[in-house]
Amino acid sequence: MEGLVMANEKKLERNFILKMVLAVGLSCVGLLACGGGEESAPKSKSANESVAPVSQKTVPAGWKTYQCQPWSISFPSNWNGDEEAGIWWPGEGNLDMGRPAISVHCGGTPLMPNRDFEDRVVSFIRGEPQERQNVSVSGFSGFKCSWEIRDKKHLGIFLEEKIGAGMGVVHFVDCQAPSSDFDQYKGDFEKILASLKK
Repeated sequence: MEGLVMANEKKLERNFILKMVLAVGLSCVGLLACGGGEESAPKSKSANESVAPVSQKTVPAGWKTYQCQPWSISFPSNWNGDEEAGIWWPGEGNLDMGRPAISVHCGGTPLMPNRDFEDRVVSFIRGEPQERQNVSVSGFSGFKCSWEIRDKKHLGIFLEEKIGAGMGVVHFVDCQAPSSDFDQYKGDFEKILASLKK
């Protein structure tokens, strides 16, 4: 019995370490893709207190579904991307010049002990979320919101996964477009976010 308990503890410890290594790696990719030193977003608007399930809609016909661990997410057929980096964009192109101006970035960032989920998101988006709506996706709670940084507007989802010992992962899907073009892509962004599931 004692051997079984120790084996289970080692398995849990191994899983925790693997999740944290993945979270730190994804965080590094996110920092490289998003860049640094951008200005703060404007202050938030009032939050919607209801919790809305996001993944209720079916994937539109002709869309492609990709795996972005531990999630699946779908994009229009004319979008391309890099599954390893967790970044997709409309049309041709690559990541040689960094994240495309119109793109979706999926990933995770570590939530360290004694760090609040909301504070971590505010730090990630460099300001307060706007048009916030609490959501639940595949049993993970969080919120959907918009924010602006310099000349780009974003729409995204942030979900909290608690791992243990006060640590966790903040899973995110960050859709961005130049502020002047954002409304043109908002419909697709909403459908992309609705396709997210585990």
